[in-house]
Amino acid sequence: MEELYVQQKYLMFASSSLSQFKRRGDMLWNFRCPYCGDSQRNQSKARGYVYRNKERLLSYQCHNCGENHKFKRFLQDVAPNLYAQYVLESFKGQTEQPRLEPIKNDSQMEQKPWRKVLVPIEKLSKLHPVREYVKQRAIPQSQWDRLFYCQNLQEAAHKLGIDQVLPEDERLVLVETDAFDNLILIVCRAMGPSDLRYVTLKLDEDAPKLFGRAHVDYGKPVYVVEGAIDSLFLDNCIASLDANLLAVRQGVPETARLVFVWDNEPRSPNTVRRIDEAITKNASVVIWPSHIMEKDVNDMVLNGKDVNEIVKAATYSGIGARLKFSTWKRTDENATRRKGPRRIV
Repeated sequence: MEELYVQQKYLMFASSSLSQFKRRGDMLWNFRCPYCGDSQRNQSKARGYVYRNKERLLSYQCHNCGENHKFKRFLQDVAPNLYAQYVLESFKGQTEQPRLEPIKNDSQMEQKPWRKVLVPIEKLSKLHPVREYVKQRAIPQSQWDRLFYCQNLQEAAHKLGIDQVLPEDERLVLVETDAFDNLILIVCRAMGPSDLRYVTLKLDEDAPKLFGRAHVDYGKPVYVVEGAIDSLFLDNCIASLDANLLAVRQGVPETARLVFVWDNEPRSPNTVRRIDEAITKNASVVIWPSHIMEKDVNDMVLNGKDVNEIVKAATYSGIGARLKFSTWKRTDENATRRKGPRRIV
């Protein structure tokens, strides 16, 4: 049986090989990530953390690459010479057990400042139009803890320390936090007419522009969609927040098994081009079945379709992807090539 005090001891043994290792709190240690190496431009960056998890044991997470492991796996990766000894000591049946203070629950934890600026959807009146909008979009209630509200985006951004000129309108706000509830970025969706229907604001400039990184298991296939709201309907899903889905590879572990899910737009030259590029790079992609008429994941959910089962069955790569793609797309590539660029005379 793994014990907290044994894990602490072996973390100290391994600390000499962890660059910029520092203790940041009672159960919090910080150092440069041994997986991604942290920032190459700024050698002082240290975004790897060991912390006590809800099981009252240690876990590791990097705020740069997203690597997230329990202590046993982390030690095996960074200090294999210590790993065998750790396993023997952990599982030989210790008779003495240290007295541990119970972990504080959410209501006892220190509230982060951003939580005083944004209002949780759950706390809005059941008649509030934004809460009603969330229900109409059929967003699963299990995801509501990531949904917030602000009455004035410009005012909320100012309180969060963001110095930008923004619309002064009410917004549905989707939040991305790290393991310690620090705000990384927010995706703000306008509730009324707006020239900027979606606004993405980064609180951590060093973090990749991705939504959902902290909520996925990189040991399983990770689905990649464009929109933050669409990502709430698929299991183990992240959102790129723009049409360049392939760019998310720069913000996830190299070992991540990504499945790219573009909208169902067989007549869109831009979407067709991006899927063609992904297949050429031997990436796994979803090619929507011919009977699917809806454009995006949320529309499919609203029409009663099981999107998780559909994407699993419609995931292809290699020759299989190329064949399915050729029957799915509806663009006239030959006509596009004939037209070519317009000459300026």
